[in-house]
Amino acid sequence: MLKEIVKKAPEVSNEFETRLFDMILMTITIPRMLQIFQKAIDNEVKMNILYILVNVSSGNTQQIIKMIQLGVIEQLLPFMLTNQFKRDICWVFANLASENVKLRDEVMNRIINVLLCLIRDNTEQAMFVECTRLISNLCSFTPKPSYSIVTHFIEYLIHAATMNDSTIVSQALLGLDYLCEESIYCQELKQPLLPLFIKGIKSGNEELMIVVLQCIGTLILNDNTFAQELVNNGFINEIITISDYITDKITPILMYCLANIVACKQGNVGLLIVNSKLFKNILVEINTSPNHDIVIEAGWVLINVLAVIDEDVMNKILNIDIFDSFYRILSISYSGTYDILFYTLKIIIKILEVGEKESHFHGFNCYQTMLEESNCVGLLDGMKEDCILSVENQELIAEIEKYWEDDNNQMELN
Repeated sequence: MLKEIVKKAPEVSNEFETRLFDMILMTITIPRMLQIFQKAIDNEVKMNILYILVNVSSGNTQQIIKMIQLGVIEQLLPFMLTNQFKRDICWVFANLASENVKLRDEVMNRIINVLLCLIRDNTEQAMFVECTRLISNLCSFTPKPSYSIVTHFIEYLIHAATMNDSTIVSQALLGLDYLCEESIYCQELKQPLLPLFIKGIKSGNEELMIVVLQCIGTLILNDNTFAQELVNNGFINEIITISDYITDKITPILMYCLANIVACKQGNVGLLIVNSKLFKNILVEINTSPNHDIVIEAGWVLINVLAVIDEDVMNKILNIDIFDSFYRILSISYSGTYDILFYTLKIIIKILEVGEKESHFHGFNCYQTMLEESNCVGLLDGMKEDCILSVENQELIAEIEKYWEDDNNQMELN
């Protein structure tokens, strides 16, 4: 009866589910269920109890604390190696460990010996989603568990990441992503992760691709040289191949990942991008996407590419589409709290400087003209009067304005 109520609760409302969990935790329901679970009764009854515990353990922080206080961990732990129950028990423990570092450590300290037996002595039987999620959650938050424990987790997660089940692989890579937050593990993980990243990007599985890109972004933040290894192993080429087919769900994290790779200034990543269809797709995202997060993340790729390519390449690729992209980035970043505004202004100055060098061929600064045609000049003219603009950004706009002083004494639209 209670199982059916718990099962239907989310369909009623989140508030009803929360109140139901509170009621279960405030009465003797949990202690009574745990007491029954210890007895030699029909396994179906025990599975129903575990179903309820899995759901209640997905509640809020106070509900999780109450479950731990009621002895859920100690009462379930003896059954963790039992084939019929281990999945749901791992699920309960994963939920209990998912909230914060304090609760993570409370769970880990109580279950670690049994968990290590599960993943060390019975590895293949431990390759299921719930166990992978439990270990992944135990790798989350900072500080990480002790190195001696993490080495066991790494061995398990790397093995899990080679499985054919994409859900298991995604959970395993998520755990490895958590570990890559600390540089000590980046060095150990980057070589085994590289082929898994390439395989994940090729998979076409949206969830898996997102986790791969997230993990790459984390790893690169702690190890710039990994960007070159990605390029050497064809990762950018794979991104170019799939760039026509990515969805709005993948695009923000893909652009974030690409921007970080380019920013590492390893090898010829910028040149690879501008010479491929990927560059056009980046401009399309900036100029047409209704999703501001996508515009900003794609904008970072554009800004970073323009920062690393040389002047000859810049002169070959600069066109009105790029200046239209500047207008979109400036418009969105100006109305929000984005750091990209500062770097976009710096890139515009760099481009105007290049245009000055080229002006002896054309008789005028062609990039100055493109900046006017894209309406960027009018936008900047309005921005410079805004008191909320940072001093640094005001100074950059003033520097841009100097290119118009000879003709108009001020920067304004023609």
